[in-house]
Amino acid sequence: DCRLEIMAFRTLMVDGINHHGLGGALAEKTVEGWGYPYWEMTVAKSGMSTLMGGSPEQMALRPVAVAVHGNGFFPLRYNSKLPVVVYAPKDVDVRYRVWKAPAKSEAASVE
Repeated sequence: DCRLEIMAFRTLMVDGINHHGLGGALAEKTVEGWGYPYWEMTVAKSGMSTLMGGSPEQMALRPVAVAVHGNGFFPLRYNSKLPVVVYAPKDVDVRYRVWKAPAKSEAASVE
């Protein structure tokens, strides 16, 4: 009944005016001989940015989101009995959220 969202961030020197982003991929792999899933993440070294004028004084280390694509894109199947293992580059901060639908569903109203 649960789904897993994987989020990734890389801390980069960027300004506070433009929107910055990095591309990435998440691929599901299987531990040979065991059948357990794990995930491998790749992240682009350079990213995209809007091109509004900013000054050098506004540059600071800020987290930049990685747009994760591939067969591991949200929502992932989640089994609480197995660990979630994600291999990511050393400078990438990986976070997660577990999503669960309510037990009771609501009827749609037609007006």
